[in-house]
Amino acid sequence: MLAAALALSACTASRPAPVIERGDNRIDPRAETYVVKRYDTLYSIALEHGLDWQDLARWNGISDPSRLAAGQVLRVKPPQGAASAQAASQPVGDGTVQVMPITAAPAIEARPIGETAASAPALAGGALKTEPKPAKLPYSEQNLAALRQRQQQPATAAAQPEAPKPSEPAAEQKPAQTAAPATPAPAPAAPAAVAHVAGINWSWPSNGPILVKFAEGGSKGLRIGGQLGDPVLASAAGKVTYVGDGVRGYGNLVIVKHSDEYLSVYAHNRKILVQSGQMVSKGQKIAEMGNAEGNKPLLHFEIRRYGKPVDPLEFLPPRSG
Repeated sequence: MLAAALALSACTASRPAPVIERGDNRIDPRAETYVVKRYDTLYSIALEHGLDWQDLARWNGISDPSRLAAGQVLRVKPPQGAASAQAASQPVGDGTVQVMPITAAPAIEARPIGETAASAPALAGGALKTEPKPAKLPYSEQNLAALRQRQQQPATAAAQPEAPKPSEPAAEQKPAQTAAPATPAPAPAAPAAVAHVAGINWSWPSNGPILVKFAEGGSKGLRIGGQLGDPVLASAAGKVTYVGDGVRGYGNLVIVKHSDEYLSVYAHNRKILVQSGQMVSKGQKIAEMGNAEGNKPLLHFEIRRYGKPVDPLEFLPPRSG
C-alpha cells in the first residue's frame, strides 16, 4: 500500500520536463554518424541535426522509431547510393544539341559599275532595247554621208540638274522659357517591418511578451508569454516535418522545415492543428498555446540553422512600440 501511495503521489506531482540544455555538447555538422545517448529519441536526434526524422529512419533502416538503444550508431548523412540516386534523378541539363539551320544571306546581284536598278532586268535577258530596230538602207554615197552626219551629232544633252528650291526662312527662335523648379517628391512611406533572411520571410509566431531570450549555452530560443489557447502561428512558409511529444522537454511539439538550412520549433502546445507532411504558409495558425513547467502558458520558439539553435531576434522583424 505504501509503495502504491508513493507511486500515485509521484505521478500527481510530476511537471513537464524543461527543455534540455546540453551546454558544450554540440553537434559536429561534419560528422556522418551519431552515437545514441540516454534519453535520446529519433525525433530529438533529427532535431539536433536539422533533419527530417523520416529521412533519418530510412537511412538507418529503422521501422520503429521508439526502438533505440544507448550506444547505437546512427548515420546522420544520406548514404552515398541515395545521394547518387538523388543526383541522377535530377539531370543537370539537357544534353542534346539543337541544330539550327543557318539562314543564308540574300544573294547580291553583280552589276556593271554605273548600271542603275532600272536596267537590272536586262542582265537576265541580254541588253535592254530602248529604241525600235532601225531599218536597213541600201548602200549609197548619199546614205553613208547621212549616217556619218547623224553619228557626229552630240548625244542627247544630259539632263540639267534641277535648280535648288529656295530654302524656307528658318522659324523664329523663341527664347527658352525658364522651367519652374521641380517640387521634390515626398519620401515613400516606410514599409512594414519584415525580416527577409536567406530567402525566408520571417514573422512572429505569437504577439505575447518575451519572457526569456536566447542565450548561448542557455535558452535555445525565445519564451513568449500569453494566455492558454492563444494562437501559435507559423513563422514562415514551409513543410511540417514533425508533430508529437517524442522530444523530451518540449511537450507537444511542431517542427516546420523552411529550407535545407532552416527550421523552426514550436513547443508546449495545448492543441496541434496541423499534420506531419503538411505545407503551411507564413502566419497560418498551427497550434494553440499550452502550459509549460509550473503550469504557466507560454510558447517556446526556436529557429535552427543546420540543426543548431540561433537567436530568433536576428531573424524576426522588430516589434513596433
